[in-house]
Amino acid sequence: PATLRAYTSLTNNLPYEFLNTDIARIDEYTVQKLINDYAVGHSAKTVRNLNGFVMSVLRLFYPKVDISVTLPQKVHTEHYTPTQDDIKRIMEESKGTRYYIPLFLACLGLRNSEICALTIFDLKGNELTINKACVRSLDGYVVKNVPKTDASNRTIVIPEEVADAIREQGFIYEGYPQQIDKHLRRVQKKLSIPSFGIHRMRHFFCSYLHSIGYSDEIIQSLGGWATDN
Repeated sequence: PATLRAYTSLTNNLPYEFLNTDIARIDEYTVQKLINDYAVGHSAKTVRNLNGFVMSVLRLFYPKVDISVTLPQKVHTEHYTPTQDDIKRIMEESKGTRYYIPLFLACLGLRNSEICALTIFDLKGNELTINKACVRSLDGYVVKNVPKTDASNRTIVIPEEVADAIREQGFIYEGYPQQIDKHLRRVQKKLSIPSFGIHRMRHFFCSYLHSIGYSDEIIQSLGGWATDN
């Protein structure tokens, strides 16, 4: 019989029983039970993503399928933006590690994906050209791709000592994006700093430049933002 397991490899989070159910026998009750079970221990966003995936596969084989389930409500959370003191302590703790330079660049407004795509050839003097990003493809590999927006293509000036450190080690960062975030979480826990992802360092960068009088246009240009969003 036709089953979800037979037609896709993106099924790690689905139970064996559901994967091996004949697609023709999957009904509203079956999907609702899957959603209810999966909602235990998973965020509303993750559950919604799973439902979207399942429904997409079902509609591929049954275009007229009419299944409606109740999904958990989205939870709106307030994200913590680090302070100058937080950033200073994190950078001090990260000195001497392979994460110091990527975290420093994050404080200059670079995205994690941009940092991981940079090579030594993107550095000329103390000017760093950002024109690509690292993304994860469907087969699980991290690949280099075009930047998020046209505005992401930019050249920034970095401190001379950071540029020298990059040239001395011969690279900017070697590793996966999530490894930087994991290091950041470990340091936050050790220093008792509220938890935040590396992307929040872009928000710190934006807030700091605002506080010292930079215009929105200049901030957007330096950070690679296409709009005020």
